Amino acid sequence: MKDYTLIFKAIYIVLSIAISVFILPWLKEWLKAKVGEAKYKRIAQIVDQAVKAFEEIYKTQSGMGPVKKAGVIDFVKEVLSKYGITIDDEFLDKMIEALVFEMNEGKKKNVQ
Repeated sequence: MKDYTLIFKAIYIVLSIAISVFILPWLKEWLKAKVGEAKYKRIAQIVDQAVKAFEEIYKTQSGMGPVKKAGVIDFVKEVLSKYGITIDDEFLDKMIEALVFEMNEGKKKNVQ
């Protein structure tokens, strides 16, 4: 039986690079165009802080991704409503995924 671990690692590395180099910059520009630069920055700040907070709260528990994401969504929507900002779930979901991906990639770079 052949060991495909090396092949899967290579594919993972290529996909991570492709996402980091091509998809994330495009996604950020698309999100900025959708809501405007100033509003995007405010939302990104709030989402970033919420993601970091929920990561810290659940850092000792594995498998809590869906719970963390739901908490971030609820928290961000509540905070944004105080600013009179409403965003749709798809937009918020994409922003959370992009920030979590960047955060995880940063952790991997620090480990290597």
